[in-house]
Amino acid sequence: MLVARLRFLIAFIISACATLLFGVGFLLANAVAPGPALFTRWARGWARTCMLSAGIRVSVVGADNLPKGGQCVFVANHQSALDIPAVLVGIPASFGFVAKRALSQQPIVGAVLRASPSVFVDGTRPRETIESVREAAAQIESGNSVLVFPEGERTWSRNLVELRKRAFILAAQAGVPVVPVTIMNAHKLVDERRYVAYSGRVELRVDPPVLSSDDSLQSVRYTMERVRAIFEQNLAQGAEGE
Repeated sequence: MLVARLRFLIAFIISACATLLFGVGFLLANAVAPGPALFTRWARGWARTCMLSAGIRVSVVGADNLPKGGQCVFVANHQSALDIPAVLVGIPASFGFVAKRALSQQPIVGAVLRASPSVFVDGTRPRETIESVREAAAQIESGNSVLVFPEGERTWSRNLVELRKRAFILAAQAGVPVVPVTIMNAHKLVDERRYVAYSGRVELRVDPPVLSSDDSLQSVRYTMERVRAIFEQNLAQGAEGE
């Protein structure tokens, strides 16, 4: 436990410094030559630094299922703080995030996300949530993919909580596929509640895109159920292999 907490402390300090360095660097570069790909390059550099500081690697299964051009909505389960750097390192595509509005007020991080192809949502205000979905759909239609954690919270386990419809409504309204990305093992490598980190490998499993037939509630629910089944199957197979 002592080694795990020391590793967490070192990774936290390095990640905090990297957030400042890469965040300011991105904001300066974006002021000169803005573009969605710019955010991904700087964010990926930050993510690699964070992963390296904790001795954690990323492997991707099913990379051939990633869309070859075109926009999509990536949806991923949410196990721990490790998930964000893991998807940035493992998914070789440009995308923004659908993030909680509270993040927009954080120093550096908020400024970076506001300058990126990301969208903020406030789940406590239904009207604002609807407007944010429309804003995200406009981002996608302008050529930017987004990534959403549809559980809306970290689970710190392999278990899923209820998926929220927002990501699936967004994909249906934008007319783009949902790409399921199952995050494996992240909960075992980093637990920010207990201040522990372990070296190891986090695995991303990318499944074939799922496209809603239309933006009706029935179609959205069917897509959401399919994605949940994919998550559950992958997580169960991962548990069997332990």
